[in-house]
Amino acid sequence: MAGLFLFVVNHEARGGQANKMFWISVYLFGNPEHFVIHATGERVGMIFVILLQKLFNMKRTLVIHPKDKSTDFLKPIYANIEGATIVTEGWSKEDVNAAIDTHDRIIMMGHGSPYGLFSIGRFIDTKNGFIIDAHSVKHLRGKECIFIWCYASDFVNYHNLKGFSTGMFISEVGEAYACRIIEPTQQMVDGSNSFFVDTISENVDLTLKEIYDATTKRYSEYAKRNTIAHYNNSRLVCIE
Repeated sequence: MAGLFLFVVNHEARGGQANKMFWISVYLFGNPEHFVIHATGERVGMIFVILLQKLFNMKRTLVIHPKDKSTDFLKPIYANIEGATIVTEGWSKEDVNAAIDTHDRIIMMGHGSPYGLFSIGRFIDTKNGFIIDAHSVKHLRGKECIFIWCYASDFVNYHNLKGFSTGMFISEVGEAYACRIIEPTQQMVDGSNSFFVDTISENVDLTLKEIYDATTKRYSEYAKRNTIAHYNNSRLVCIE
């Protein structure tokens, strides 16, 4: 893309600072394009990133990871993704679905069920306890999706979605006992979690099929000496 570009920002306060509206216009010289986006003040940073990514044809990544200490081990997966929009709390389901619409790759992770990704009480107006559920499906279609939560693959299959997903995924000792793993230990759980996360993190910029192939190959090697990893690896799915 050739030429210079200029951001022009105007604003109008509506009901106080929190509701200030911004008009962000981008003028691209040499290749005329003009984008106008309305956003509340707290979303302006995200909008600037999205516009820059659009102008330079960069893949726009949205991470939805409800804040929860028990799933902090997943953070390295997206820690080094440049320009990612990371959502952990405080948004409504409507906000999240609108953000899905403006991004190319959606990474969703945390605790969940076949019905979706739990909000863990971190989001507003979720009502049913899910931040990703059946209401999100139409927004997820056509996106590159990574679904990491227990029984995410059931959610994907039921709604005929595509992407990389986990089945039942053991990430805690109690879950290992529930899944009838023989004599599970915290060391086994930590080792499985770390190996899984590190492998995906190293390959997260690849295609979903390449992520799946790399993860199942390397994770299967580690699974030979860790029954929890073996259980999790056998339940990874990629639907293109």
